[in-house]
Amino acid sequence: MKEGVALIVVLLVAIAGIFFWNDIKAAFTGDPGNKQELVSGKEKNKDKDKDKEQSGDQVEGQPVQVVERFDLPEDLKEVSGIHYRGNGLFACVQDESGVIYFYNTESGSIEKQISFAGAGDFEGIAQANEVIYVIRADGRLYEIRNLDASKPVVKEYETGLTVKDNVESLCYDVDGKRLLLTGKDENKSTGKREVYAFDPVTGKTAPVFSIDLNSELMAGKSKKGSVKFSPSGMGIHPVTKDIYITDGPAAAVYKLNSMGKITGVYKLDSREVPQAEGISFSPGGEIFISTEGPKGPGAILKVQLN
Repeated sequence: MKEGVALIVVLLVAIAGIFFWNDIKAAFTGDPGNKQELVSGKEKNKDKDKDKEQSGDQVEGQPVQVVERFDLPEDLKEVSGIHYRGNGLFACVQDESGVIYFYNTESGSIEKQISFAGAGDFEGIAQANEVIYVIRADGRLYEIRNLDASKPVVKEYETGLTVKDNVESLCYDVDGKRLLLTGKDENKSTGKREVYAFDPVTGKTAPVFSIDLNSELMAGKSKKGSVKFSPSGMGIHPVTKDIYITDGPAAAVYKLNSMGKITGVYKLDSREVPQAEGISFSPGGEIFISTEGPKGPGAILKVQLN
C-alpha cells in the first residue's frame, strides 16, 4: 500500500516538473523562459513594421501642411490634373474620360463640363490664355479652344513621347511660351529624367533639361538610399519660377530650379494625401494639390510647404 502511494507521489512530482519546467529553469539559470518568447514576438512585430515602413520609396523631407481641403464629387474621384482659374474655380481632368470638369470650390459643385475626346488615360492639364491643353498617358496632346462655345475646337498633337514614357505631368511655361512635360517611367536605367518642351506654334518637342536622380539631395532623402522617381504632376510657381513636381507613389513634392536641379524635397502625409496627382498655383503663389481617393472622395488640397 505504501509502495503504491509513493509511486503516485513520484508520478505527480514528475508531471508537475514537466508543466513548470520553464519556471524551474529560470530559477536556476536566470533565463526568463516564456518572457523571452514574448520579447521575441515583439521583436518579430517590430521587424514586420520595419519591413512595411521600408516598402515603397519612403522619401524623407520637410513636412507639407494641409491648410484647406475640398472634397470632390464622384465624377472626380480619380482626379488626375488640375489648373487653377481663379475665384475658387478649377479645370480638372480624371484618368478615365476625355472631359474637362470646371469645379468651383466655393459652391462645391461642377459648373460645366467639356467633352474633347472619348475614353482614355488623361493625366495632366495646363492653360495658356484661354486655351486648355490635356496630355494623355501615351503622349498624345489635346488642344481645346473656344471653351465658351457650344462645341469647342479640338486639335491633337503627337509629342514624340509614348505609352512607355507614361506621361502624367504637364504645365505651361509662361515665360518660355511652351508646355513642359515629362514621363513617369522613362529613362530608368540612365539615372536621369528628361523634361521636354512642346512648342504649340511649331508642334515640335525637344528636351530642355535632365533631372539627376542620383543627386545628393534626392538620394539623401530616401530611407533606402535611392529614389524611384515617378512624376505625377508638374507646375511652375508664378512668383519664384521654381518648378514643382508631385510624386504620388513616394508621397513627395520636389522643387527644382529653372535648370532642373533639385533644390528642395517635401514629404506629404499619405493619410491626408493618399495619391498626389496634379499641382497648380494661384497668381499669388498659393499651392494646390489634387489627390485621388482610393478609399474616399478625390480632393483638392490647399497646402503650405514648410
